[in-house]
Amino acid sequence: MPTPPGLTPEALPAVFADRLARLDQRGDSVQQYLDFFVANTTPLLDPADPLLRDYLAHDLRDGLVQLSASNLLDDAQDVYFGDNHWEQVAVPIRFLHAEWGAGPGRPPGYPTESVEQFRPATVRTVFVEGVDHAGSIMTEKGARATAQLLAGAVG
Repeated sequence: MPTPPGLTPEALPAVFADRLARLDQRGDSVQQYLDFFVANTTPLLDPADPLLRDYLAHDLRDGLVQLSASNLLDDAQDVYFGDNHWEQVAVPIRFLHAEWGAGPGRPPGYPTESVEQFRPATVRTVFVEGVDHAGSIMTEKGARATAQLLAGAVG
């Protein structure tokens, strides 16, 4: 992902504060964690979606989210400030991107300039309107688009 303007490595904990806040939440139930997750991190996801509930139940062990804060921040550091290996990919690339980064009206994770930069190296580029980055795989609409893109790769 391109580094958003003004983002610095030092700002990553603040940028990912909602995700890091999950680590401090002791959940008495999957429902409590689901409510917190949707309200604070993924506003476009459907809290009634049984697949989302299963995903979050997998994350939750003994009332705590099984996610390492240092791993989350290290991954973000690599995504935004690490080397870009896009040009080194030697297999056909299928690229799916969402309208927004994290919620309605938010800048996309892949702005138009980046999509156009990557387009010559792709065999197919798919834009999913009305979803954010998480929703590109964690909503019915996004999952359907992702599955169709993958099916085209193997079929």
